[in-house]
Amino acid sequence: MGFGIKTFIRGLFPKEKPKPVEVDHSYDGDRFYCPLCENSFGKLKDNVGFYYLRGELLDHYTPNANCPKCDSGIRHRFLLTFLINKHIDMASKKILHFAPEPGIARFLLKRPGINYMAADIDPQGYPREFNAKKVDITAIPYSEGSFDGVVCCHVLEHIKDDRLACRELYRVIKRGGWAIISLPIYGETTFEDASLNAEGRMKMYGIDQHMRLNGLDFCQKLEAAGFKVTTVSIDDVLGNYVDRSVTSPHINSDKYLFYCEK
Repeated sequence: MGFGIKTFIRGLFPKEKPKPVEVDHSYDGDRFYCPLCENSFGKLKDNVGFYYLRGELLDHYTPNANCPKCDSGIRHRFLLTFLINKHIDMASKKILHFAPEPGIARFLLKRPGINYMAADIDPQGYPREFNAKKVDITAIPYSEGSFDGVVCCHVLEHIKDDRLACRELYRVIKRGGWAIISLPIYGETTFEDASLNAEGRMKMYGIDQHMRLNGLDFCQKLEAAGFKVTTVSIDDVLGNYVDRSVTSPHINSDKYLFYCEK
């Protein structure tokens, strides 16, 4: 009596059972640790790609490069491990994060007491939870000493007037504050040719949106802005966030960060 036409039709077209989610157990283990998603793995994903540097096409293949869960790269795990190991007091602090990498952003958002601000010249593509603001790093719309800390990972190589950007970062940080800045580094000395068009930058810098090949002498621009700068190598920051047996152009370019104090 309770058997209606709708029940009859559903019986003719039964719902498909959902397919079980396949879990890739090939990454199981504890050889590597990702501080962004806080998971351990027996191996990481390989980085695959060819990029030009100074007109030469180079293979950037790097085994054990990216996190198989959150896809964090070497530079992200390096920066966050340094931040954690540095034991920087972030409670009740205001932190400005440029071009917010999701894993680093979520780590900072989870820290109790942090007043977190995400910023980008084009904030539309970020998750709503970040509440990212539109900010030009060469004209930061906040007053002097507005922030206790700044995180800026692989941004300044895209900025034409990076000296102005460095001065702006220094201006908006409080006295006693800090900035962690990383960017691709290619040797000791910066190479820059302002006459290059997009195609030329692709051939010389590897990416057409990069304005130069930065060297370790980038610290001089930070010092000229007023910062006290410590150059930190991936070799200085212990931990199993990276495969230390691997050498490649990719890992070499991500090998340094600058810890800047005001």
